[in-house]
Amino acid sequence: MESKFYSHRYNWSTLSVIVDCSKCGNNIVLQNFDGNPKCSDCGNINKKSWENIIKAVDLPAMKKANSDHKIMMGTINGKVQLDNVDSIPCYHCKQALTLPEQSGLENYLCNHCNQSVSFKEYEGMDELVFYKASSDAKIKENVQMIAVRCVSCGAPLEADPTKNNFHCKFCSTENILPVSLRYKVVLDDIFVSERMSKIPKLQAFVIDGKIVKQALREYGKESFNDMELGKVLLDKKDDSDVYHQIMNEFKYLPSDSILKEIFNTSKNETVIKQVGLRLQKTPEEIKYRISGSTSKPEETKQVIEPAKHETSPKSRLKSPFMVVILIVFIITIIAMVNLFLK
Repeated sequence: MESKFYSHRYNWSTLSVIVDCSKCGNNIVLQNFDGNPKCSDCGNINKKSWENIIKAVDLPAMKKANSDHKIMMGTINGKVQLDNVDSIPCYHCKQALTLPEQSGLENYLCNHCNQSVSFKEYEGMDELVFYKASSDAKIKENVQMIAVRCVSCGAPLEADPTKNNFHCKFCSTENILPVSLRYKVVLDDIFVSERMSKIPKLQAFVIDGKIVKQALREYGKESFNDMELGKVLLDKKDDSDVYHQIMNEFKYLPSDSILKEIFNTSKNETVIKQVGLRLQKTPEEIKYRISGSTSKPEETKQVIEPAKHETSPKSRLKSPFMVVILIVFIITIIAMVNLFLK
C-alpha cells in the first residue's frame, strides 16, 4: 500500500545497546548502525552485526510490553535500555525536528536549518525508525591527531586517537596506544521510534475496499456521522465485508430508503440477502432480486369454484336410485291399467 494513504506518528525513545566483547568481555556501546561491534580495548570484532543484534533484541516486543530494560543472554550478551523523549534534535542546528506525517524520511530536510538529516530503517522492521544525534561525517572531521613516539625506535609519529594501535614507518613496529592517550569519545545519543501509521479518515470513501475497511476500523463508529456511514454503505454496496463492518460491528441502522436502494441496485448476493431480511422481503422476492429480475414475483392465485348443491335433471336420471324408482312406477301403472280393463 502506498505511503500516501498513511498519516505517521512517531514515538521516540533513547536507545542504549551495550554488548560484551566476545574476546575480552569489554563493553561495546552502539554508536554505528552499520558493521559489527568492535572492542576498543582488544580490537576484537564480534561475529554478530549490529543489525542482527538489534533485530534479536526485538524492540517492538519491548514497546508493547512497556519494558525499558532487557538483559541479553546466550549467543549475544549485553543489555538494552529505552527512555521516552518528547523530541529529537537536528544534529546540525540542535533544534527539535518536526517530522512529516504523510511522506517518507529518505530525503528529509530540517524544518529549521534546511539541512539534510538521515534516518536508519531495517528491512523487516518497518514499524521502527532509528536516528543518531550526530552524523558520522562530523565525527571524522573533528578527529585530531596526537604526537607519540614509537616504543621501539623512539621516532616521533602521529597516531589516530580513535584507533588502538599504529604502525611505525621507520622500524615497522606495531605500537599499542596507551589507554591514557586514547581519544575520549563523547557518545552520541541513539534514538528509536515506533512509527505508528494511521490511515486518514477520508480513505473510508475511496474505491479500494481494503483501504475503506482499514479506515473504518482505525477510527471507529464514533468518528463517522450517520450521513457518512450511509454514504459508505451506498458507495460500497457490492462489498459484503464493508456492509458487515458497518451494520454488524458498528450496529448502524440506516434508513429504509438507503436499504431499499442497496437492495435494488447491489450485485452482491450476500448483501442482497441480508438487506432483504432487514426489509422483511419474502424469500421469493429475494430470490427474484438475486436472479437479476427487476419485476416483482407474481402472487400465486388460487381459483376456488363455488360449491354445487343442486343436481341437474340429466344427472338425476343417471342416478341408480332414481332408475329403480322409475321402474317401480312404470310397473305400478301397468298393473293398474290391467286391473281397470278387467
